Amino acid sequence: SVTPLSINLSTQAATFAGTIGSGAITSTGNVTASRLFSGDGGNKTNPMIANGTDEDTGIFFPAANTMAFTAGDTEAFRIAGANATFTGDVTVQSEHLILKSSSPELYFHTTGNHVNWLIAAQESSNATLEFGAIAAATSLDTDASNYTPILKLAQSGAATFAGDIFGNDRLYLGT
Repeated sequence: SVTPLSINLSTQAATFAGTIGSGAITSTGNVTASRLFSGDGGNKTNPMIANGTDEDTGIFFPAANTMAFTAGDTEAFRIAGANATFTGDVTVQSEHLILKSSSPELYFHTTGNHVNWLIAAQESSNATLEFGAIAAATSLDTDASNYTPILKLAQSGAATFAGDIFGNDRLYLGT
């Protein structure tokens, strides 16, 4: 048989084997577990993992294979599989925002039926940086082949425009 609770009086270490159906575990030291299960995954108001004095800030698990972070009863960040979603503003506290890929893309998706924007670095296409618009109803595939760039800037310094160039007051070309 298994002893559900044993306490080593010389080291004051407690060992528990089994499941606690209800109640709380309070410790003034470290708690070590091979796996910890609690509740139904929590939510943004009552996250599963939270600080005892700030109960609406922490980590919760809203669905299978999904982990979310909440702060002040507002979901701030969610990870689902390989996708991460920020639900608020993202501030970069250094000089660089780095996207690593053979052809990284920065996609600006608006809500509603509006035009979305894409900035794509095309390493395989003569080292160009492309700016383009994508209709809201169009799905974005991984190689950005479903849009036509409005502006291409090549590493060589060449710029290619699709369409007309307008200037309200002045348009400077050259030096």
